[in-house]
Amino acid sequence: MFTNPMEIVKIRLQMASMNEAGARPSALNVVKELGLRGLYKGATACFLRDIPFSMIYFPTYATLRKKFQGDKDAPGASDLFIAVSPLLLLFVCCLLLTACSLSFVRILI
Repeated sequence: MFTNPMEIVKIRLQMASMNEAGARPSALNVVKELGLRGLYKGATACFLRDIPFSMIYFPTYATLRKKFQGDKDAPGASDLFIAVSPLLLLFVCCLLLTACSLSFVRILI
């Protein structure tokens, strides 16, 4: 809900930086140009990406951390797993939700 306007402004600024001709707009100019309604364009696609990501990532990470944490004072393989598991989960979530993310960007362009 709150990230959608930031995503839209970020994408617009990135697209403007790719266009070498002309002055680059500021974030404030993009917000003024789009207005409140324009800042939430594509919110459905954003929710279709962000909600499943959160539903997969956070509960799985909490469960795996609880399972592999063990004794907090004893370093071991579980520490490495806890350090690496967010990256693995992020990779899996990205694979599953890439189509939603691409459709979100397409709607905004």
